[in-house]
Amino acid sequence: MCLYLTTTCGDPNSPAALNAEMQTFILLRQHPFCPNSPTRTAPQAASPAQIALLIWQTQIPLPHPAPYIAPGYAVTGKRAYLEIHDNPSLPPQHFNQLGYDITVDAASTYDIIWGDGTQSTGITSAGGPYPNGNVSHVYDNTGNYTVRIVQTWHGRYTVNGLTGTIDSPLTTEGTIQGFPVHQIEAVKLRAPAGPAPPGRCQRR
Repeated sequence: MCLYLTTTCGDPNSPAALNAEMQTFILLRQHPFCPNSPTRTAPQAASPAQIALLIWQTQIPLPHPAPYIAPGYAVTGKRAYLEIHDNPSLPPQHFNQLGYDITVDAASTYDIIWGDGTQSTGITSAGGPYPNGNVSHVYDNTGNYTVRIVQTWHGRYTVNGLTGTIDSPLTTEGTIQGFPVHQIEAVKLRAPAGPAPPGRCQRR
């Protein structure tokens, strides 16, 4: 078996290109070039940063936010407490690629689009229910709103005790569709006219 390599155009930092380069490097350890191969130059060994980027883009299962606002609706002028039901950080995950022991972890921030023309950005908390939740919003008008959560993930990698940043943020999203906001109106009730209850005097 021998390797027949050709040159293709495209982004050299894309997951497909990085993966092809890594696979070529691995195969060249086992097989020579074919005599008629257009390309007979071996690719350079991938750096830990490139390997970490490929792992980050193809092998890390990122969670998606699952937002909820109890009890399923809000009232104008009152705080609505958002619960994102998601972990804002990713625990370390370990990989072995091309002889490197690489650990990848991540932290995230939330951008919250409340649906009424306002948003909250750079939030680091997943919120919580009333009364202790720390992510809330006050709606001024009634209606049905789409609440959208964009979670931006920033990865890091560690190789041989050295830590680097993966320069390729990833995003996951979650929404609440048609979130209703109501208005409470005070209603004044009048007791119907009639005889006084037993044991009470009527004024004449």
